[in-house]
Amino acid sequence: LHYSKPQLQTLVNAINTSTPKGYQYMAIILILLDTGPRVSELTSLTLKNVQLEEGVLKVSGKGRKERLIGYEAGM
Repeated sequence: LHYSKPQLQTLVNAINTSTPKGYQYMAIILILLDTGPRVSELTSLTLKNVQLEEGVLKVSGKGRKERLIGYEAGM
């Protein structure tokens, strides 16, 4: 799927980040938009899989194989 910049901005602006759930939703949306993980990879992601200094997410994919997904700093 391809979304225009205004469509993505509307999506992000609709998230209420004044609550913990809102921050969680924002993180999920930004990870999806920036890295394009598989659903199973995203749902199994934990804080210990986030390598902030390296800008990398360590995910378990198909067949329980681990892979690294890079993301932009400031995400």
